[in-house]
Amino acid sequence: MIVKVKADIKQIFKLGKKFKWQKPARCHHCNESTLWGHGFVLSFFDGFDQGLYLKRYRCPYCRTVFKLKPFGYFKRFQADTRLIFSSILSRIYKGRYLPGLSWSRQHFWFVALQRNIAAYLSNTWSKGVLAGFVELVRMGKIPVTRSI
Repeated sequence: MIVKVKADIKQIFKLGKKFKWQKPARCHHCNESTLWGHGFVLSFFDGFDQGLYLKRYRCPYCRTVFKLKPFGYFKRFQADTRLIFSSILSRIYKGRYLPGLSWSRQHFWFVALQRNIAAYLSNTWSKGVLAGFVELVRMGKIPVTRSI
């Protein structure tokens, strides 16, 4: 299970395993207050040439493992949500994707977003792609994923 926390990704990169993670107060699965440290997991993010160590905790009662992840990233995505939104914004208003990023990756996000709008908001959605992005996030969906 991923728990999003307020953390500066640059500090995580700089301090590595010495970064002071804020331990969750309770298990998000069974609501127990006892959590054990469960080491670190190496995760990769855009803008960093090597992996970052993210802290994990384990509930001794239900055995759920939690990975702490900074706010601002969708589950299983290395790119910041603001970067993804900027790419989509550029595609809509300028007719092209952002320079310096893979065209195929940005195209993947855009096509997946259109597909998710049709799947979750109906294929008659008339408020536009950007409004669809915002609405899907509001619904708790990842707007640019291919898995439905």
